[in-house]
Amino acid sequence: MKTSTTTFTTLKTLCAVGVAAALAGCGASGSDTAGASAVGAGSVSRAAPELTLVDSSGLLPGVDQASLAPLNDLAPAATAGRIDASTVSADGTVIAFTVYTPNIAAGNSAPLLIEGHGWGGKRTRNLDTTAYADLANTPLQTAKLALDSGAQGGKQGTRGWYVISFDQRGFGDSGGFANVMDPKIEGKDVQAIIDWAQANLPRLAYRKNKNGVADPVVGAVGLSYGGGYQTIGSGVDKRIDALVPTTTWADLRYSLYDMPKSEYLALLVGVGAAGLGRAEPFTYQAFVDANTTGRTSPEFSQKMYQHSPVSYCEGNSPDMQQPGIPSFFIQSSNDVLFNLNEGFQSFECFRKNNPRSKLMALRFGHPDVLVSSTSGSKFTEENIACRGPGGGSIPVARLAFSFLSQNLVDSRLDGSYSADYLTVPDVRAVLEDGNAASGPYGETAEGQCYEIAKLGSNPSGAPLVKRGGDAFPATPATLQNIVAGAPAPLLSLIKPNDPSTLAEPAMKAFAAPDAGSFVPLAPAQGRDRSLFGTPTVHFSIDATDILNSSIDNAPILFVGLARKTASGQLQLVHDQVQPVRGFGAHDFTLPGVSMLLHGTDQLGLVVFGYHPQYFNYYTKLPVNVNVSGITAGLPFVN
Repeated sequence: MKTSTTTFTTLKTLCAVGVAAALAGCGASGSDTAGASAVGAGSVSRAAPELTLVDSSGLLPGVDQASLAPLNDLAPAATAGRIDASTVSADGTVIAFTVYTPNIAAGNSAPLLIEGHGWGGKRTRNLDTTAYADLANTPLQTAKLALDSGAQGGKQGTRGWYVISFDQRGFGDSGGFANVMDPKIEGKDVQAIIDWAQANLPRLAYRKNKNGVADPVVGAVGLSYGGGYQTIGSGVDKRIDALVPTTTWADLRYSLYDMPKSEYLALLVGVGAAGLGRAEPFTYQAFVDANTTGRTSPEFSQKMYQHSPVSYCEGNSPDMQQPGIPSFFIQSSNDVLFNLNEGFQSFECFRKNNPRSKLMALRFGHPDVLVSSTSGSKFTEENIACRGPGGGSIPVARLAFSFLSQNLVDSRLDGSYSADYLTVPDVRAVLEDGNAASGPYGETAEGQCYEIAKLGSNPSGAPLVKRGGDAFPATPATLQNIVAGAPAPLLSLIKPNDPSTLAEPAMKAFAAPDAGSFVPLAPAQGRDRSLFGTPTVHFSIDATDILNSSIDNAPILFVGLARKTASGQLQLVHDQVQPVRGFGAHDFTLPGVSMLLHGTDQLGLVVFGYHPQYFNYYTKLPVNVNVSGITAGLPFVN
């Protein structure tokens, strides 16, 4: 593939508009602080159960500080410092990392927090000397809080946890090639790091497991690809006790491949072309195949299934088991790579196996770089404006740190125990309100955030997050003469697997909702209403000319929710669209929503014949189609 001055320049440009310090590892350029990075259908007429409003405080098994102890209490006190180290994984590959040690008095012990970067990133080598506000993302801020102020086991006054920030296989100083989180490979890398920690951290905290065996106390943080190592690593190694996966995947087939997301597939290819990482050749070939032909092989699809937590959630992984540990999933509504449905799916899997698991829906994540720079300076929001006692702004990192403290050290370390900690609701969400202004306390989220529900143990197994809802038939129920295919002005601009396509100014116009066909669903009601969950849609696609339906040229349409304001402005909800391919009837889900619909707003569907998020996935021979019988199930909640 021809690269790469253009590719590297484009990636730098995308970093500048906020695609994240992520994909190209473009945190603070030239510094040692790595940036974060990227790597179902239901009946629309049947309302899903509402969120269960049950106080679960009496149902949650807890941990306590008194049960923490070092394996050898004769070990000397630990002095604050950092070292660069490495270990050898099961296949002989060297995995590099930086170890941060706090002051740990004799008699005390400290948990270990592992931090992993995103695709194209590298480990953080100056966590101890970088100010909290200057760190690249909220998982690193969480690690900073843990290093500086995490509660220890024992009665002495020292505070702080061990932190290990590591270079994932194929990136930074680690050897080998990335396999996109193979449990038999990257999962073993995580095991090797924990083995090293047990052998080399003398004041590491241990707690007896249910079998009476002393296990190290280990937590994990990271976003995007740095969330993937958590869900895969914990499926392989039972020594991990709590997770905070941020903006990561549940099922890579859904994320990238079943309907190839050209925008991010091109960026992932670009990371390798720009020399920002090394991946096994099969991964880049799959990126190219998906982005060029619209398909990957069945073998590759199965491989990506096995590299995803959905495989063990469904009991189909030969290499992993459901971890059964508390996990705090932080997912973003405007994340067009890993949308809210991924967080919903993972949360339900983990919550059903451990009732201490939590979910928070934020606003920012992997953005649609064509229309948005709203990944924010910390990728996700740094602060959120939550209603509740005292109001004000809540740091996301402090929520994550509080969750880890409650599940690694002592269940009582919440807002009622000390002002150092926060109580973490079962389900909390920032509801996008369509207003781009920053919040009153400096938070970058659009809209207020709300505690959505307290959840019980859910013995019924019903969905914890609403899917579908009351049926809303479209008015009119048919859209006619939609042209499925790339608009003529864009054909010469589309460069398969080349992220420079995203820098073409003409692309942006075709990402806007005005480029599609809008049909109303929910009329204005004169009062604000909230939606949280997964919308469902039913419609049929038919060729306007019956002869076209017999040609091997399946139409591809792109469908999203759109807010229509009182002034007539259309806003594509969360910048999200879902591809739908083929003639005939379709029942499908849209990306998850977390939004406030104002009393003067309408909510409807917008249907595109082409969308630049999928710039190389489109109907190759343009065909005119009608879309009929449009009905949607919308997850309105109280």
